[in-house]
Amino acid sequence: MKRLILNFVLIFGIFWLNACSDNSVSNDDSALEWNKKIAKYAVHNHSTVLSELLKPISNPQETIMLIRRSIDSVRFYEDKSGYFYVYDYDCINIAHATQKDKEGQNLY
Repeated sequence: MKRLILNFVLIFGIFWLNACSDNSVSNDDSALEWNKKIAKYAVHNHSTVLSELLKPISNPQETIMLIRRSIDSVRFYEDKSGYFYVYDYDCINIAHATQKDKEGQNLY
């Protein structure tokens, strides 16, 4: 179970990729690419730190609670439209930063 939960971390996603949120970048393909890079690095950095924090935890429920707490306040982009959510391989929502009512549901 722990191995599966650690794999959740790799499934972090971005709910909203707001390519127009930064007025200093033109509204074209380069702006979209810039925002994709921001999202990629945000996901990578958060999941790297989280996976280290999860290593000593063996209780699956404690692992899920740590994942939920770790993403609750994380926001990115100037307008705070970027946030994390986590699914398992069965499409069960493990954690959602803005829609807590979705947690534990199969959102396939």
